[in-house]
Amino acid sequence: MPAKNPKMTLDRLALAIKSDFVNLEKKFLNKIDNVEEKILYKIDSEISGVKHEIKDFKHKMSGDLENIYSQLSNLEKESKLGFAQYKRHDDQLANHEHRLVKLESS
Repeated sequence: MPAKNPKMTLDRLALAIKSDFVNLEKKFLNKIDNVEEKILYKIDSEISGVKHEIKDFKHKMSGDLENIYSQLSNLEKESKLGFAQYKRHDDQLANHEHRLVKLESS
């Protein structure tokens, strides 16, 4: 039986180990890529959800602000009308006082 060359066996073993490491590296990198894709998908989904919530909140706030503005506008109109009515009453009272003084002096 011929003697085996230990150098040849070590070279083959080194090539096999190197091949295994290359395969493991490829699998590991593929797993990392898959995990990265899943993480990015989840992040994008969350960002999309938050954007939607912000949009809804903005729309609701816009409606609420329009309602508040409308109520303030109505209050302002009522205040102006009330002041005008008060002024007319005040003018009428002054006119009545003037007439009473005139009647009493005659």
